[in-house]
Amino acid sequence: MQKIIPPLLIIVLMLSVAFAAEARENPTGTITGKVFDSDSGEPLIDAQVVTVGDSGFGASTDLNGVFVIQGVPYGVYELKASFIGSMGQAEQSKEVQLFTDLLEVDFKLKGVAIVREVVDVHFNFDRVKQEEKTMAVTSISKEEIEISLGNRDISESIEKTNSVFVHEDGGGAGDTRINIRGFDERNVAVMINGVPVNGMENGKIYWSNWAGLSDVTSDIQVQRGMGASSLAISSVGGTMNIITDAAKMKPEIKFKREIGMDSYRNLTLSISTGLLNHGPLKDKLAFSGSFVRKTGEGFIDKGWIDGYSYFAAASYLPAPNHAFQLSYAGAPQQHGQRYGSQPIAVWDTEYAIELGVDTLFFDGVERGLKYSPNWGFINTFGTELKEYYNGKIRDVHDNTYLNDNVNYYHKPQANLNWFWTVNNNLKLTNIFYFSTGEGGGSRQRASNGVYVEENDYGQLDFMRTIRANSHNIDPEYSDSLNKSETILYNAVNEHHWYGWIGKGKYALLKTDEFDLDLTAGLDFRYYEGKHFGEVRNLLGGDYYVETKDANAESDMKILGDKVNYHNDGLVRWFGGFGLAELRTAKMYTFANIALSNISYKRVDYFLEKIAGEWNEIGWESFNGYGVKVGANYNLNDQLQAYGNIGRLSQAPAFNGVYNFYQEKYEDITNETVTSFELGTSYLVKKKANNSNVKMIEADLNWYYTIWEDKTWTRSVKDRVTDQYYNYQFNGIDAVHQGLELSLIERPHKLVKVEWKMSLGDWQWRNDVLSFFSPQENPQLIDSVFAYIDGLKVSDAPQISMVFDLTLYPVKGAYLSLLLRDYRDHFARFSPTDRDVPREAGKQPWKIPGYSLVDLHFGYTFPQSESVPVTIQLKGDVFNLMDEHYITSAWEGQFHDAETATVYMGRSRTWNVGMVVTY
Repeated sequence: MQKIIPPLLIIVLMLSVAFAAEARENPTGTITGKVFDSDSGEPLIDAQVVTVGDSGFGASTDLNGVFVIQGVPYGVYELKASFIGSMGQAEQSKEVQLFTDLLEVDFKLKGVAIVREVVDVHFNFDRVKQEEKTMAVTSISKEEIEISLGNRDISESIEKTNSVFVHEDGGGAGDTRINIRGFDERNVAVMINGVPVNGMENGKIYWSNWAGLSDVTSDIQVQRGMGASSLAISSVGGTMNIITDAAKMKPEIKFKREIGMDSYRNLTLSISTGLLNHGPLKDKLAFSGSFVRKTGEGFIDKGWIDGYSYFAAASYLPAPNHAFQLSYAGAPQQHGQRYGSQPIAVWDTEYAIELGVDTLFFDGVERGLKYSPNWGFINTFGTELKEYYNGKIRDVHDNTYLNDNVNYYHKPQANLNWFWTVNNNLKLTNIFYFSTGEGGGSRQRASNGVYVEENDYGQLDFMRTIRANSHNIDPEYSDSLNKSETILYNAVNEHHWYGWIGKGKYALLKTDEFDLDLTAGLDFRYYEGKHFGEVRNLLGGDYYVETKDANAESDMKILGDKVNYHNDGLVRWFGGFGLAELRTAKMYTFANIALSNISYKRVDYFLEKIAGEWNEIGWESFNGYGVKVGANYNLNDQLQAYGNIGRLSQAPAFNGVYNFYQEKYEDITNETVTSFELGTSYLVKKKANNSNVKMIEADLNWYYTIWEDKTWTRSVKDRVTDQYYNYQFNGIDAVHQGLELSLIERPHKLVKVEWKMSLGDWQWRNDVLSFFSPQENPQLIDSVFAYIDGLKVSDAPQISMVFDLTLYPVKGAYLSLLLRDYRDHFARFSPTDRDVPREAGKQPWKIPGYSLVDLHFGYTFPQSESVPVTIQLKGDVFNLMDEHYITSAWEGQFHDAETATVYMGRSRTWNVGMVVTY
C-alpha cells in the first residue's frame, strides 16, 4: 500500500497543476478531422493542416489521414490543408469558428495526382483499419513512441499493449525479448514494412540489430493472434508490424541530443530534401536520411554500448500511378552482455528474505542489481592484449578490464518497393529485399575444461588465466610458444538473405450494396547462414589447441582461426497466398489461405569429408499452410462485433530438423495451431458543431489458442553405448486462452486516460509418453514420460494491467504517468524435464507480482513565422518508485524462491533530451 500512495499523490498533483493552468489561461479547444483524396476517397498521410497567420497552430495527418490540433484559443481562423503529390501541391482552405471544446473539420483535396493513393500502407504493408478489424489490434503512433520510449529498445514501445511482456533478461543494450499471449518472439511474427525479419533458422529477433530504428518509425501495429498478414508466417501469439518513414514530401532537418544515467549519450541527425522543386526530376524525387551515434556504460556493470545506426530512403514518382521507395538501414554496434542468472540473494539479500529464502545457509555475497559475473580486471604490465573479430586484429575495448561476453553485429537491410496502380480496379506491389549479417558474440573456451575462475569479489580473474597461459610450454606442439588452455572465442553468425514479395489486389465487384476484392501473391526467400567459432583472445598465450576439426592441417590455432564448430545452414522458402474481402455498409469479412514450402540443408566443415566432398545433409522439405476467416459487423454507429478463426501448420525450426552432430531427427512433425477469437469495440462520440469526435474507445475480446505437437528436442545418455544422443520429443500440447480489456478516454481536453487489463490462462494440457531409439543402437526402444498436464506455461505474466494518465496542461506540453502491474508469472522450465512421477501436478515457482511506475514529460516551444524552428525538451524516468522486481526466472530443484535463479529488473533510470526541427 505504501508503494501505491506516492503514485496516487503524483496523479492528484498532476491533475491539480493541469486544471490550475487551464483556469489561468483563456479557454482553448481542439480541432480535429481527416484529409482525403477527393477522387479515391483514400486518407492522405503526412498532409499538413495549419492555421493561417501568426497563430502558428498546426499538425500532420497520421496513417489514417487524421489530424489533431490541441490547445487552440477560442476564435475565428483560416484553416489550410495541403499535400504534395506527384504533379504538384494540392491545398484547401476553410474558415472555422472555434468556440467549443471540440471541432471537426474534414478536407478533400483534388486537382492533383496524390502519391498516397498509390502507396496504400494498409494494402502493401498488411495493416488493419479500425473499421475493418477482425482481431485485437493496437496501433502505436510516432507521437506515442517519442513520448514513452526514451533511450530503450524499440521492442519496449509496445509494453502498454494487452498481453504483451518485454523481458529485460541480462540487461544489456538490445538484449530484450518480447512475449505476446504467452508465446515468445519465435512464435511472434515481427515485420518491418511488411517484410518478415524473424531469423530464418530459429525465428529469433535480436533487437540490438535494430538500434536506432525508433527514430525513423512512423507507426507500429500489434495484431494479436494470427494477425492480418496474408503470408504463411509464424504468427501464433501475434504480429508486430513496424512501418518506417518514407522519404518525406517536405524539406526538414531534425537534430536530437539525449543524455541519461550511466553516461548514456545519443546524437541523432535527420535530413529530408522533400520533393525536388527544380530540374528534370522536379516533383518526382525525394530523399531522407538519418544518422545516430549511441554510447554509454550501460545499466549493468561493464555493460557498455558503442553503436551507430543509419537510415536512408528515396521516393521516386515517375508517373501518377507509379511509386518507388528505396530504403537502406543498419546498426553496427558492440555491447557488453550479462549471462548467467543468479540466486535471488546474490542480487538482493533483503528481498530474498522477504520471499522466504533462508539465507542462513547462503554461502555467497550480495552483489547488487548491477552485478555482472561476465567481466574482470586486467593489468598486462605493458604487454598488449589483442583481439580478433570482424576479420581484423584489434586492441581490446578497455585496457583495464575484459568482458567474456561481448555482442557485436551489423545487419544492414535494403528494401526496394514498387507500387503500381494499373487502373481503378487493379493494384500491384513488389517488395524486393536483401540483408546481410556479420558478427557474433564472445564466449570462453577451455581445452582442459577449466574456465576463468571468479575471485572473491565475484569477478573473473583474468590475470590468473593470463599468467598461466603465458608460462605454458607444451613440447608436443612447440618448444618456444606458450599454449593457452583457456581463451575467448567468437561464436560467429554471418548470413545473406534475399527475398521477394509480390502481390496484386483486384476489385472484382463494386456495387451499391457491396464491394468484393481479391488479392493473390507469392513469397520467396533464400538464406545462407555461416556459423563458426574463431579465436578472439588468447589471454596471454601464443596458440590454442583445437582437435574437433577433422580436416584441419594443424591443431595449433592463432587469432582468427576456427574452433569448436564450423557449419552452414541453408534455407529455401516459397509461398503463395490468396485473400478475398467482402465489404458492405455494415460488415467486413475476409477469407485467407496461404501455402508454404521450406527446405533445410546443413553442411559441416569440421566432420571428415566424404569422398573428398564436404559433409552435407539435406535438402529436407516441409509443407505448411495457414487458413483463417474473420468478420467485423457494425451493430450501430458506436458498437462493433468481430471475430476470427484460423489454423496454422508450420514446419519445425532448423534445429528441430538437424542436431549438432549432422544427424536428422526421427519422427519430425509440423506444429499445428488452432485459434479462435471474439471481440467487441465500443466508440462513444460527442457531438460538436454537428460533427462526431471520438471521446471513448473500449475493446473487449476473448481468445482461445490450441498449440499441438510443440517441437521439443532432448539429449539422453544411452545405457548400452554410454553415449549421448538427441531425439525429438513429440506430442506436447498447450492451451492459451484469456480475456483482454482496453479503455481509452478523453474525459477532458487536457486529460487522456488509458486502462488495459489482460487475464490469461495458459497451460500445458497433456501428459506425454515419448518413444525413441538411439541411432547407434536402433534395437533399443526407450521411453520418457513427461508429467505436465495442467502445469502453467511459463516465461511471461498471465495477468497484467496498465494505467496511463497523460495531461496536456498548456499548449505544447505533456505529462504522462504510466503504471504497469504484472501477476502470475511462472519461472521457466522445460516440460521434458518433468519426467519423475512425484513431479506430477507441481506448478513451477511463481515470481512475486510487482508494479512499475514511469514518468514522461516534455514541452514544445511555440514556433514563430520569422524563425521556422521547433524546439522540444523532453525527459523520462523509468521505475520511478525504484521497485525491486524479478524480470525473468528459471526454476530450481524444489520449485521455490530459494532454488530459483533469476534476473532482477532495472532500478530507477532517467534520460533527458532536446529535439530541434527546422
